[in-house]
Amino acid sequence: MKRIVGQENTTAIWWGLLAFLALNLMGLQNLQHADNYANCGVHENQLIWTILGFSIAMIAMIMDLSIILRIAPIVYWLGILLLVVVLALPAHKGTHRWINLFGLSIQPSEVMKFLLALMLAHHFKFRKATERYQLRTLALPIVYTLLPTVLVLVEPDLGTSMVICFVGFAIMFFEGVQTRTFLALIGFVLLVFPLAWKSGVIRSYQKQRISSWAKQFSTPWTQIARNPDDQDRQPVNSIKAIAIGQRAGKGTGKGREVRYLSELCTDFVVAALAVERGFQGCLIMLLLYFMYVTWGFFVAQNATDKFGVLVAVGVITSLAVQVIMNLFMVTRMIPVVGVTLPLFSYGGSALITNMIGFGVLLNIARTRGSL
Repeated sequence: MKRIVGQENTTAIWWGLLAFLALNLMGLQNLQHADNYANCGVHENQLIWTILGFSIAMIAMIMDLSIILRIAPIVYWLGILLLVVVLALPAHKGTHRWINLFGLSIQPSEVMKFLLALMLAHHFKFRKATERYQLRTLALPIVYTLLPTVLVLVEPDLGTSMVICFVGFAIMFFEGVQTRTFLALIGFVLLVFPLAWKSGVIRSYQKQRISSWAKQFSTPWTQIARNPDDQDRQPVNSIKAIAIGQRAGKGTGKGREVRYLSELCTDFVVAALAVERGFQGCLIMLLLYFMYVTWGFFVAQNATDKFGVLVAVGVITSLAVQVIMNLFMVTRMIPVVGVTLPLFSYGGSALITNMIGFGVLLNIARTRGSL
């Protein structure tokens, strides 16, 4: 380790490495248990993706950051091309999200979260601004952000499009956008939502999910829990499973209540952890996420080059936003929007993307982002 990492950076790398490894191991074990309950048949595939992902992460760790800087626009536009290709392919279960290559299903929208971070970091790296950015100077970054956001929203994938948008705005904010400009951007997004609702960009089933979620403000919880509609059934069953786990959980193999969750291995995977390990297990998971996210921002803070700073911010923002949205979703604090839990939910594209992001963070940590 000391041959490729300076002595002063070794501690910072181990901090993030331990948190990430612990999350991976915890996620793999939990997914195996969820697989046993729901018979998803995905645990072995996830293990293969994990091994492949770590191999790619190690390559990303030792790669010269200047190479990543040079290829950033190329891979971004390649990602945009793949998003367009996805929309042209036949729909699968009513959505356009996957490309099948050699028997593998690739989800370009997952990778796009990372590619947007690279593109915006590349843009601001070569932007010679001497003062805080105003709205007119953010035209290109806004286009870079909204282009994949809209393409993913059309698939349709409301949750992922929101994450992509968050990543773009977070990078702009950390780069030094004026507060009033940042608020104007948020206001613009809020104004676009009613237009998307009326124009049909937000599909009928997504509207039903939002309407079912909003029903809790006018209908007693006991009534919803006793007779949930189709859109409510998943989050209601998830809340029941979480409540059953109580403080210490029921133990390994004793969480049969979660077998009623049809998306147990993906969106609602945390329910398996809650019912088996209880509040204590969920708290450990949250502490590990907090440790990893804190490390990511520490890496960004200590990077000496703008490119490294903004890439680190983008990578860690993407993961943090997904964690928050997923946990809010499974506890019915927000509508179901199809956001998975990083490193816990099944999904090869998402896992590989998180692994690549982790490898790049290690790279920035060991080099302090110097090019």
